[in-house]
Amino acid sequence: MVEDIFLALYLAALQPVISGAQGVGDMVLQGAKAFGFLLLLAAAARYGTKPVGRLIETRDNELLVISFLGAAVLVAGVAEVLGVADAIGAFMVGLILAGTPSGPRIRDLVHPLRDAFAAIFFFAFGLSIDPGDIVSVVGPVTAAAVLTLVMNVIAGLLVAQVYRYGIDPAAEIATTLVVRGEFALILAAMAAGAGLDARLAPFIAGYVLVLAVLGPIAAGRAHLLARALRTGQGLLPRRTAPAYDVGPESDGTPSAPQPAEAER
Repeated sequence: MVEDIFLALYLAALQPVISGAQGVGDMVLQGAKAFGFLLLLAAAARYGTKPVGRLIETRDNELLVISFLGAAVLVAGVAEVLGVADAIGAFMVGLILAGTPSGPRIRDLVHPLRDAFAAIFFFAFGLSIDPGDIVSVVGPVTAAAVLTLVMNVIAGLLVAQVYRYGIDPAAEIATTLVVRGEFALILAAMAAGAGLDARLAPFIAGYVLVLAVLGPIAAGRAHLLARALRTGQGLLPRRTAPAYDVGPESDGTPSAPQPAEAER
């Protein structure tokens, strides 16, 4: 849920960039429209779940599919008319419908549609990129992939340290965080549609392809990271417990520190 909220805020904050706002006033206006529309849909998600659930509730799966697809397209279209990214509208409709009684059924019914539309989206994105352009950004792609790998591993280890996980779970968390980043392709498509730097699309495409290869490899080699962590842990100096004096007449049990004698 935290990731969903962050994603919605991120899309709203990105609106002035992808809309090609000119000047500070235009950027503030575009950002205000995006966040205002987002707050309106957030209020609907918080207080309008019951009426929305009653509106789309039906036993017929075909009617349910038409209902939630129509709602997503309608709100996305309204967002587009208002000058807001349609992704914000469609995304928030998903959050609203997820809290309705029909939410579990919608999740089951939307999976085939999601996979089909995702395949078409990635196909269209691939058509818009010249393979020669990817070669021209090999250096930045390599640097970004290495930085992502290192930072995600460090973040996973820090999370494991905070929750006091062992070495093996820490290694698995750290390597699992090396995600492929398909959402970056969506941002690249939005940026390309806004007429931003033409090198952005091939850069993100190459970046995602590299992580698509490194992600499964890193996840399958978590034991190597765990072994390196154990080796590094063995090289660190160990803390020694404070020594206590053993009295001559005691049975070998360390005696507790004695309080200082009172002044006479």
